[in-house]
Amino acid sequence: MKHMRTNHASVLSTLFDEKTISVLKLLLKKKNIFYLRDLSRESGVSLATVYRIVQKTIEIGLTEKIQQEKYTYYQLKKESEAYKILYEMIIGKPEDLRDTLAREMPQTTKIYLNKKDKTKVVIVGNKLNKTKIQQAVDKVSAKAGIRLKVLHISEEQFQEMQEMGLLKDIY
Repeated sequence: MKHMRTNHASVLSTLFDEKTISVLKLLLKKKNIFYLRDLSRESGVSLATVYRIVQKTIEIGLTEKIQQEKYTYYQLKKESEAYKILYEMIIGKPEDLRDTLAREMPQTTKIYLNKKDKTKVVIVGNKLNKTKIQQAVDKVSAKAGIRLKVLHISEEQFQEMQEMGLLKDIY
């Protein structure tokens, strides 16, 4: 029997079908609330399949169902342990994301992530090559299956923004 290199992506793709992984990736990117029809449309997965997947996420505490009059929507519970585990398995640890960006952009001085929203990235350095940075960000975004939002600033701007308290939620 051939031994495969084991990583999160290979484990997930072996255990779960492509539809489930596609729905989970989109779900993890949701801000807070979502509707099944939107998730179905965005993922290209049938409504019935999305419903079954979301029911499983309710069972593990990742989401909750909210009924308001005749409307049903779902809420992602980003503080749940299930969210943290799935995010790391599917998207990767924030530190991994930062390390991957750093490997792609060796000329960059520092890379910071937002504590609350790991898709927000602050890149600090003087004489940054924004084209190369964007190429690296695009590559990492595609690999992780998320869209990164990037702010490029000089070291001087970084210091000024820190002094003003504008960058208190980064690490």
